[in-house]
Amino acid sequence: MIEGGGPTHLIEILSKCNPSKHKFDKIIIWAPKNTLKRIEDLDWIDKRTHELLNKSLLFRLIWRLLIFPQELKKSNYSLLFVPGGSDSTKFSPMVSMCQNMLPFEANEAIRFGVGFYFLKFKILKKVQLNTFIRSKGVIFLSNYAKKVIYNQTHSIKKSIIIPHGINKRFYRHPNPQKSIFTKKNPCKVIYVSKTDPYKHHINLVKALKILLDKSLPIELILIGPKGSSHNKLIKNIANINLKYDSISLLGNIPYEKLNEYYSKSDIAVFASSCENLPNILLESMASGLPIASSNKGPMPEILNGNAMYFNPESIKEIADALEKLVKSPELRADLALKSYKTALSYSWNNCTDETFKFFDQIIESQT
Repeated sequence: MIEGGGPTHLIEILSKCNPSKHKFDKIIIWAPKNTLKRIEDLDWIDKRTHELLNKSLLFRLIWRLLIFPQELKKSNYSLLFVPGGSDSTKFSPMVSMCQNMLPFEANEAIRFGVGFYFLKFKILKKVQLNTFIRSKGVIFLSNYAKKVIYNQTHSIKKSIIIPHGINKRFYRHPNPQKSIFTKKNPCKVIYVSKTDPYKHHINLVKALKILLDKSLPIELILIGPKGSSHNKLIKNIANINLKYDSISLLGNIPYEKLNEYYSKSDIAVFASSCENLPNILLESMASGLPIASSNKGPMPEILNGNAMYFNPESIKEIADALEKLVKSPELRADLALKSYKTALSYSWNNCTDETFKFFDQIIESQT
């Protein structure tokens, strides 16, 4: 796991672990150095890496295929947890987690074109399905993800749905909504996401132009690492900013500072069409922001109706959803409060407890 929700999930549950409560003596973690640096140093955590883990995908694959299986044989592990969902060892018992839906939704994977990414997702689908089938237990993050995977294999032995939690620093009760936005104090719309095709940044930017052409006082803040649509996005932003200068592309912001950007925003938008259980959406809910969201994947399940939905492939629908939110403080207040209350049910303490309870069940079932 290099980026995205996987490392965040691992870091958060480790921070809530208690060896006596969760019935273990030691946790050994194999990961790249950058991931290990984000994990707290504790006497019961043994952080390990390898030079190949800190190189490109090809080298990490070599480590996974040739070196890691040998490492597993050297120690008496009770259970192998594969949060990334891909394993090539024969170790048992193993629990895996489904986090990436792109390999299992061909209509989304094809957005990257027929090339490296398409081949990568094809391989990942085969590897991860085999991992899920060989696992003694599989953790799903949402009902949506479980349904998609079960439609592609009926050979999973045991599974459970354990959603992510939300870090406490994101929780902020909704502020009173501003009744009027002006050119000097525009409505600040935040979108946190990698600039990949299925995130639909370009449609969002084009929708923003429609609103700017209507003289709606609005500003878009884009946060996230570079993806395969990044260069095309920059060109679209440049064309709009020549006239309006209303889009800020801030790049990747440290996870520890994201809450500061949410707190300065008025609306959150989430335009992805392929997700499992996006941390970003949960964090937007907890931040007390009204949300304009894609109606694809698990988003309606997560938001429970508490958003202005749109088809992320429709520029007009995106523009309409944002316009309604900007113009209606009452609507913003209602959606913000409801989604905030929904966010309160997502707890990393509960996630950790349920995860280790599931681990314990799997270990006991093998004795």
